[in-house]
Amino acid sequence: MNTSSVSRSRSGPGTFLVLGLGVCLLALGWWLRTAHLDSMSRLLHHDEAWYALNAVDLIEHPRFVTFFPENYGRESSWMYVLAGWMLTIGRGIGELRLLAALVGVLTLAATYRLARELFGVWAGLGALAALTVLFWHVMISSHVVRLNFALLLVALAGLAWARAVRRGGTWRWVRAGAAAGLLAYSYFAAWGLLAFLLGGGLVLAVARPSLRRGVALAWLAAALVVTPQAYYALTHAGLFTTRSATVARFDIGTRPHWFDGRGAVSAVRFDGQGGAQGAVRLTHTPTVDADLAATTPRFGGFRQPSSWGRSLAGLFGGHLSGIRGGLAGALEAHVSARRPREDVALLVGDGDDRVVE
Repeated sequence: MNTSSVSRSRSGPGTFLVLGLGVCLLALGWWLRTAHLDSMSRLLHHDEAWYALNAVDLIEHPRFVTFFPENYGRESSWMYVLAGWMLTIGRGIGELRLLAALVGVLTLAATYRLARELFGVWAGLGALAALTVLFWHVMISSHVVRLNFALLLVALAGLAWARAVRRGGTWRWVRAGAAAGLLAYSYFAAWGLLAFLLGGGLVLAVARPSLRRGVALAWLAAALVVTPQAYYALTHAGLFTTRSATVARFDIGTRPHWFDGRGAVSAVRFDGQGGAQGAVRLTHTPTVDADLAATTPRFGGFRQPSSWGRSLAGLFGGHLSGIRGGLAGALEAHVSARRPREDVALLVGDGDDRVVE
C-alpha cells in the first residue's frame, strides 16, 4: 500500500504541476536572456574580447592553464568552455552571447535543484522564479564573462555538498569535494565559498562523527583539484593577486587606450605560453598597420558565424530580428561622436559581426 502511494505521489497531478511550472519558468528565463540577442550581437565589451582571445589562444595552442595573467589576471575555466563552444558552434559575437544565455539558464536549473534538495519542491520553484526575473542575473547572463559561469559552478557545488550531507555515499562526497575545488578556477570571489564549504565540512565532522569519513574524502578530492591553482598562486603571487588588489579601485580613466584612434580595436598578441607581446587588432580594417597585419589573420578575432550558429541565433533571437535596439544605436552614435583618443568601455561590431570601433 505504501509503495502504491509513493508511486501515485511521484506521478500524480502535483508532479505534473511542478514539472509544468518549472518548464514554464525555464522558458521564461531563456526568453528574457535571449530577447536582446540580435541587438547585442554587434557589441562586445573589452573584458569579453579578452576572454575570447584567451579561448582562441587555447584553440591554437592546446595546453593546461590554471590562470591567465593578462587583463589583471583571470581564472581559466571559462576560457576552456569558450574554446569548446567556438570549435563546435562558431566565433560570432551572437554565438558567444548564446552560450552566455545557455549558462544562465543552466544556473536557473541548478538553483532549483539546490533549493529543492535543501527545502523542498516549492522552495525550489520559488528560488527558480526569483532568479528567473532577477535583473542582475538576467543582465549577467548576456555577458560573455567568467562570473556568469562561476555562478553555475557555485550552484552545482552547493548541490553536490547538500546531497553528500543528506544522502551520504563515497562518490557523493568525492563529487562534492571536486565540485568545491573547481571553484578555484572560476572567479576570485569563489575562493570564499570554497573556504566556506570546506570549513563547514570540518564543523560537520566535529558535530556529527558519522560524517568524518565523507568530509575527509571531500577534503582530499578538493585538495587534488585545487593543487595546480594553488601552486601557480604560490609561485606567481604578484600576478595571482593583481585582480583582487585592483578591482576595488578600478578607474576607467586610467585604463590604457582600447582603441588606437584610427578605427580599429587594440588588444594583445599572445606568445603561445599565455604571455603578452604587444598590441594586435581583433579584426581586419582598412587602416591596419604593417607590423600588425601579420598577426591579424592568425587571431582573426571573431569569424563569420557558422551556418549552424546563425540558425541557432535566428531561432532564439528571431523575435527581434532587424531591430538594433536603443542601446546599440545609442552606443554607435556615442562612439562616432567621441574624440579619437578617448577611452570607451564597449567595443562595437560592424554588420559582419566583426569587432570594430
